[in-house]
Amino acid sequence: MSKTDYAEIITRAVESDEVDYKAHQSWNTMTRTAKAKIVRHLAAFANTRGGYLVIGVGEDNSGYPGVLQGLTDDEAASFDPSKVGAFVKNYIEPPIDFTIERPLVNGKRFAVFAVKPFSTMPHVCCQAVEHELREGVFYIRTKDASSRPATRAFELQQLIQRALRNQREMLGRMLRGILYETNTTMTSTDQSGVVEQIHSACEYFSRRRKPDDGQEYAFVRLTVIPDGKQELPVSAMLGVVADEHLAQIFEEDVSVSQIHEVSVGIRRMSENSRWMWQVFKNGSFVYVSYVKLSAGALDLEQVNDTVCKSLAFASRFASSFRQEERLYSVRLEVTADAPVDFSSDGRRLASSGSNSSTAEICRSAADLASAPEVHAARLIRKFAAGLEEYL
Repeated sequence: MSKTDYAEIITRAVESDEVDYKAHQSWNTMTRTAKAKIVRHLAAFANTRGGYLVIGVGEDNSGYPGVLQGLTDDEAASFDPSKVGAFVKNYIEPPIDFTIERPLVNGKRFAVFAVKPFSTMPHVCCQAVEHELREGVFYIRTKDASSRPATRAFELQQLIQRALRNQREMLGRMLRGILYETNTTMTSTDQSGVVEQIHSACEYFSRRRKPDDGQEYAFVRLTVIPDGKQELPVSAMLGVVADEHLAQIFEEDVSVSQIHEVSVGIRRMSENSRWMWQVFKNGSFVYVSYVKLSAGALDLEQVNDTVCKSLAFASRFASSFRQEERLYSVRLEVTADAPVDFSSDGRRLASSGSNSSTAEICRSAADLASAPEVHAARLIRKFAAGLEEYL
């Protein structure tokens, strides 16, 4: 997957069904109507093929969108993803999948909305705003660079057909994952080198981050290992993590420069943190952390959140390299210096009866990507079922 060329998009100066330009402005000072116009464009892109809305490019006297104005630091900062995202969610259902980038081009800062096409259901306006948004309307993007309601029969038919096709593909991925479920093991030849690399990574983390404050901790390890063999270039791995914003799954304020290259892949371990993730050249992934026990118990909801984020990361990483059909072994392991109790919502649920507890599932990457939260909950249920006794 190649890295998005934002400089080319910003300087293209041609609006289309995939690109639109707006003059420099601040989200903080825009009227509700002006913000609604942005929402309309985002919904139209998402209901068509996806696209880019660039803020900071004005028009010349002839209407040509080629004036690279750029944004001031305050204007660029005003397009905060959390703030903008909260506004967009109030007017469009289901939520639009988009990010806001702030590339520097020719010494000037811009804000670029990168919008992905809808996955299963088209986006509909759920709240009207004057003349910009109409409730119950599906907006689409046209070749003449217009973001307008889908009013013609064939336009609505295209939306429906695309939604049905996406849902069929998702169902197919889930069925393939179910069929693969019976194959839950990989050969020792496939796994031996991978396991050794993961073990070395965990030892590296433990040597540097094992707590020594006298408190009780559990060591949580989640591994996602694909079958077969492959060798990914580190530069491509870093590019995927940057383009897909995978690092932001675990933490918001992290850049690709903070992800370090190692001999077997790439690693992220921030200063003084009690967690680390690493992706290996063969596509394997590991997340490890020391989690403080509360009154001697480990909160399974907290573990579930870690598993869900890890599955989202690993499956999206695999999809970026067109590895959707590969079978992945997902293993959760919790160890401690003494037997650990487990809790949920403040209530003790079970006792491990030992210093180590594990659970494992095996699914295709496509299946994991379709619903990481579902598979995370499934792994946690399997983990809980393997505990020695319920309290």
